[in-house]
Amino acid sequence: MEGTGVEKSIDFDLVADLYDTYVDVDFDVGFYLDYCKQYKRVLELMCGTGRVSVPLIEAGVDLTCVDYSQEMLNVLSSKLSSSNDTTVLCQDVTELDLADQFDLIFVPFNSFSEITDASKREQAFQRASKHLVKGGTLFVTLYNPEYRKLSADGSTKTLGRFELDDGKHLVVSYFNSYSQPEQLVHGTQFYEIFDQSDQLVEKRQMEIRFSLIQKEEMLALAEDAGFKLQIIYGDYQGTPFAQNSMFMNFEFVKQETPRITPPMTIDELLFFDAKPGTLPLYEAVRDSIFAYSEDIIVKVSKTQIAFSNRYQFAFVSHQRVKGSRSPYILLTFGLGRREEHPRIAVATEPYPGRWTHHVVISTVADVDDQIMEWVTEAYDFASIKGMRNQG
Repeated sequence: MEGTGVEKSIDFDLVADLYDTYVDVDFDVGFYLDYCKQYKRVLELMCGTGRVSVPLIEAGVDLTCVDYSQEMLNVLSSKLSSSNDTTVLCQDVTELDLADQFDLIFVPFNSFSEITDASKREQAFQRASKHLVKGGTLFVTLYNPEYRKLSADGSTKTLGRFELDDGKHLVVSYFNSYSQPEQLVHGTQFYEIFDQSDQLVEKRQMEIRFSLIQKEEMLALAEDAGFKLQIIYGDYQGTPFAQNSMFMNFEFVKQETPRITPPMTIDELLFFDAKPGTLPLYEAVRDSIFAYSEDIIVKVSKTQIAFSNRYQFAFVSHQRVKGSRSPYILLTFGLGRREEHPRIAVATEPYPGRWTHHVVISTVADVDDQIMEWVTEAYDFASIKGMRNQG
C-alpha cells in the first residue's frame, strides 16, 4: 500500500479500531449493491473501513478501494480473506494516481465534504475524470446543506452507548458548530471507554471539519471537469432531490465531447415574432436549461415551447397572467409537490402527485438560482416519473 502525507480534516486513524462499533448502519448498502451491478470495474473513494466495500466485494463487484487513512484501510483489509485480490490503496483523492480507468467511481457516506479546501475539491473532480473511461459515471453523495447545518448548533450531544467485545462499553458524544462565512462545520467527537464496573479506563477525542457544499458548486465543478449531470437524488430510494431532502446524491457522466448549447431553431425564433421583446427572456431560460443538461429536446407549438428529457419538464409561453406587465414570458414546470413561494403565480394539481407551477419572467435577472432550482427539480422529477411509468 502507498502512504499519504495529506493534511486530514478528520483524522480517522485516531479511532479506526472503534469506528465499526459506533458506525453500524447499512441504509445505503442495498442501493450500492443494485447500482454497481451495471458496471464492470468500480473505484470507491474514501472507503474507510469498508462498510460499503465489503458487501460489494462479497457480491462479486470488481472493486478497488482508496482512502487516506491507513489505519482505516488496515481494518478493511482485515475483513478480507487472504485469497481475495481486491486492491486497497492509501491515497489522497485530490492527488489520485492509479494509472488505471474505471467504469464507475463513487464517494459514499457524504465523505466528499471532508475536502474543506475549494481548490482541492476542484482537483478531486479533475482526478476522478482522468480515472474514468469516456461515458463513465461519477456518483458523489452529500448531505443537503440546509438539513445538515440544523444539527450544528454548538450543543453537546450523545451519539450513543456501544458494547465492546471485551465486556467494556464505549460512549460517544460530540458537538458541532457551523461557520456561515466559511460554510464549514467544525467540532469535536469524544470517545469514552468504560470497564464492566462503569469505571472510565480510556478517553480519546477527534477534531472534525467538513464543508457544507452547495449544489451550484458541485454542478460547476463537474462541468469544469468535463462531466454532464444525469440526476440528483434526495435519498437512496430513487427520489429526486428537493429543497427538503436530507441528501444530495449526484450522478455525473464523463462527456464524450465538450457541452455546446445548440443554436435556436427557426421555429423558436418565429415563436417570438409577435413579441420580440420577450426573446431575451427566453434565451436566458433556454441557456440555463442547456447548462444543466445537453440532453434536451425543444418542441415548438402554436402556444408554447416545451423542454423535455424524453419526458416534458418545463414550458415557456405568452399565456396571460393577470396583473403582469409586458414584456414577460410564463415559465411552467411540474413538481411532485406543491411549492409555496411568492414568485409562484399559479399552482395546480392536474392529477395526483404532480403539481404544475407557473412563474412570470419579466427580466433576464429573474432567471436566477431559485428558478433553476425549481427547473432542475422538475427535470429530475420528470426523469424518475417517466422511468417508473415505463417499469
